[in-house]
Amino acid sequence: KEKMNKREVMKVENLVRNYKMVHSDRPGEEEIKVLKGLDFTIEEQEFVGIMGKSGCGKSTLRNLLSCIDEEYKGSIQYNGKELKERTEKEKADYRFSSVSIAFQSFRQTEEESVYVNRLKPLAIRKRTREEKKKKIFDALKRVGLLDKKDRKFKDLSGGEKKRISLAVARIKDTPVLFADEPLASLNKEIRRQRTSLLLYLSLSRL
Repeated sequence: KEKMNKREVMKVENLVRNYKMVHSDRPGEEEIKVLKGLDFTIEEQEFVGIMGKSGCGKSTLRNLLSCIDEEYKGSIQYNGKELKERTEKEKADYRFSSVSIAFQSFRQTEEESVYVNRLKPLAIRKRTREEKKKKIFDALKRVGLLDKKDRKFKDLSGGEKKRISLAVARIKDTPVLFADEPLASLNKEIRRQRTSLLLYLSLSRL
């Protein structure tokens, strides 16, 4: 995208995340260093890809930025305010209203329909039944699966399930979207469609 004077959304400084590992064959703990002093800034409407081999810390970073994991050293600021310095209510509001995650694994109820599964993220939001229905239909249409709205989730293909997971982003309308390996295990045409959708979503969010 063309660089302009854009607002700073996320700022990470000297981010460190270590884990303690206990071995069954010897006493004591081993400290595993995963993130070792990351520094970066992300501006509004940026489309950022994080790449690396398995185990390098991609999921760890996502969990920290989305406030799922709060055990870190350094600084993570969102809209100028440190995540770990927020109250519990502010953290909950951040997780609910500011970020959404399209997971690689499918967090759905397999026996329920696609429509019912997609209704759940809207259950506690103050919208009318018709507003919720329209939002779900628009999201499914955008990922090319409106005709599967009444199909049980268990009957979808792997590629269709991954496309459904991204529809969550359009339903929640959060300012930040984290997509977990959004193009993995998809054929060339679906990868092209999904990339186009991600670019479209990035026009109005990070």
